[in-house]
Amino acid sequence: MEYSYTAIIHPIFAYEGFILYESFPKMFESYILASIIFLTAISLLEHKKAPSKIVIYLMIVLLYIPLTALFWLQNQPRPFIYAITVSLLMIMLIVSLFSKIRLVQLEEGRSVTFFIIGGMSLIVYGLLIAQGGLGRINLNLMEIYQVREAYASTNNQVLAYLLPWQAHVINMLVIAVAMYKRKYKLAGLFIVLQVFLFSMTNFKSFLFAPLVLIGFQLFEKTKLKDNLLFVISFGSSLLLSICLLVYHFFGSFYLASIFVRRLFFVPSNLHYVYYHFFEPIEKYKLSHSFLSFINDNIYQMTPVQLVALAYYNKENFAPNVGFFGDAYLNFGVLGILGFSLLLGLLLKLIDTASVSLPPFLAMSILVIPSMSLINAAFFTSLLTHGILFAILMLWLANSLFINEINTIGSKR
Repeated sequence: MEYSYTAIIHPIFAYEGFILYESFPKMFESYILASIIFLTAISLLEHKKAPSKIVIYLMIVLLYIPLTALFWLQNQPRPFIYAITVSLLMIMLIVSLFSKIRLVQLEEGRSVTFFIIGGMSLIVYGLLIAQGGLGRINLNLMEIYQVREAYASTNNQVLAYLLPWQAHVINMLVIAVAMYKRKYKLAGLFIVLQVFLFSMTNFKSFLFAPLVLIGFQLFEKTKLKDNLLFVISFGSSLLLSICLLVYHFFGSFYLASIFVRRLFFVPSNLHYVYYHFFEPIEKYKLSHSFLSFINDNIYQMTPVQLVALAYYNKENFAPNVGFFGDAYLNFGVLGILGFSLLLGLLLKLIDTASVSLPPFLAMSILVIPSMSLINAAFFTSLLTHGILFAILMLWLANSLFINEINTIGSKR
């Protein structure tokens, strides 16, 4: 990752703020910090059948490791990365050591699950078709931005919430459960519906999500299923290596731009941008959120709009920052610790809500919604990107496996 930054990202994309100002003492610090986080994750989480660990692993590999790399490659200040390190350790301790949160089991969970799946599917697909979705159908990846603009012009606030919930939670839940129970026709139907959803909106994550889900289903059958962090890390290293090889042998940095720059370094670099921007000024204290009645928004705009105008001098620009940056812009270092405490408790809720589900099935539902924590604000991730909705559906989906649990128990 660090070599890809010095060989490709900095030379080609320095104009985007990817500077190079190496500090070799901080390099050794960064390796120590990364080692502490990895060893803690392996010792506390790898042996646990806790679906929530996939959220932590994604945050470690896609955000924390790039943050430690930029810590020395850009000579970034220590307080931010050390606060994040402590917060990650706290989250892992909560998930590993705290008891599960008590939840009641809904007797009519099966019926409610089917009702939500059917009702929401009718609403989402019906609204898309009613607002010209059939006229936007496109499977050409080179023309996706025109289709996205056409979809965005409909400006439907209901779909703004329900669309990602449908694509990342409802469809994925049906596909995962159907595959697990070997109902392949049902799984195939919802894969087709997912592609149909993509064709009318052209959000690439809608195509990516089923592939991730299928990958988890296949991975669970391998001997490496108890080494998930290693596999994610190895897969990321392999992806970075392929991007480097393509660049060196063919001179193309297209793959490196998509995966190395956008996937790993844009979110981490924006975290440092937000840290430097908000370090000397008044914090937002959630005054731009649904809690605006508690504090007045002294900036009269969202943090993203403020950074876009004051830092980047752009109006039509959305430099969204992820979980730790959002926590800092609201309450500083204490915000990072406080938001991390909330996230740790939320992850315990996930483990409780999915107690009767096969762990890898629950993980496959959580992957896409939880990736929003890398690039979006905490409460936006919970609501708009569907983390809370995913928890609700996992809780309801327990009813689909109660008979299996009882059968296993009676055999024992």
